[in-house]
Amino acid sequence: MKYQFEVFCNVSNINYSQSSQYINQVQQIITTAEKYNYDGSLFHFNHLMVDPFILASNVLQHTNNFVPIIAALPSYNSPVATVKKVQSLTYIYGKKVNLNMITGAAKHELEQISDLLEHPSRYQRLQEYIEVVKLLLESDEPIDYKGTYYNYNKLHLGTPVPKHLMPDIYVAGSSDAAIQLAGKLAQVAMTHPGPIEHFKQNFLSKINHPSLKVGIEIGIITRKTSAEAWEVARQLYPQSFLGMLHTKVKLNSESTWLRQMAELGLSSETHDDVFWMGAFTSGGQNNPLLVGSYEDVAAYFEKYLQLGVNVIILTELRSADEFEHVDQVMKLVRS
Repeated sequence: MKYQFEVFCNVSNINYSQSSQYINQVQQIITTAEKYNYDGSLFHFNHLMVDPFILASNVLQHTNNFVPIIAALPSYNSPVATVKKVQSLTYIYGKKVNLNMITGAAKHELEQISDLLEHPSRYQRLQEYIEVVKLLLESDEPIDYKGTYYNYNKLHLGTPVPKHLMPDIYVAGSSDAAIQLAGKLAQVAMTHPGPIEHFKQNFLSKINHPSLKVGIEIGIITRKTSAEAWEVARQLYPQSFLGMLHTKVKLNSESTWLRQMAELGLSSETHDDVFWMGAFTSGGQNNPLLVGSYEDVAAYFEKYLQLGVNVIILTELRSADEFEHVDQVMKLVRS
């Protein structure tokens, strides 16, 4: 194999209050992903979605070697609750789960629960959160922790998680604070990438930890010919005045990656012939897409791998047909 990398799918943000078939849809995606040898799946979280730990429990029951990446954020679970859930999942199923550490980008949700910390303070709290989680997961002795946001005295949660089941810690974000935090405490720094040169300058150039894995979340719409792929992409994500208006609003977001995506989308819908911001500017996705023929997408995808990307989270995988099309790209990349 030319490149070594992990591939995860992204379970779509299906609002379970609007779909009685949500769990069936998730299980279909997961079953198909495992059939195509995906390493696992990312489970997002917002106030309207199923709890990602409970969803992961369901997935672990119906898969063999599938690793959930579970969103964990301080405003929703305390570090103690997060550790107990990880311990419980690994104890019950004997399987690994990973943790995607986030501060929470939806400002309106943070306001709903009176979580009014400014952006830098949210990252300071997230650092303490990760430190406590790691201490509790790894220690078989009571721990003491004195911080600004968390204080524990002789806290003991029982047997530590076995080393071979210890979660990988992901830190998601494109800001300097996110990248620095990932370098200190995580195994994987995750981002929504820009086009190749933009990605090199605005993300990779800030990483100076050789052992830190680099992950990207991106979508792929591909077909045998480029014309077919672009037709599908534009049918799925038609452009509108309202979509562009929402994109302009995102220029003022606290989130660095939202601002960067908005800037890219407003500067040009398409970059490098394959990298497409149209799904973002339509309001249908928060990440970019690679659009084109199997060969065109594989060639561009390979450029990220050449730069050292070794964790991929793929969006847009909503059906067996889409998995099959993307698999044609993966075969080209791996050959």
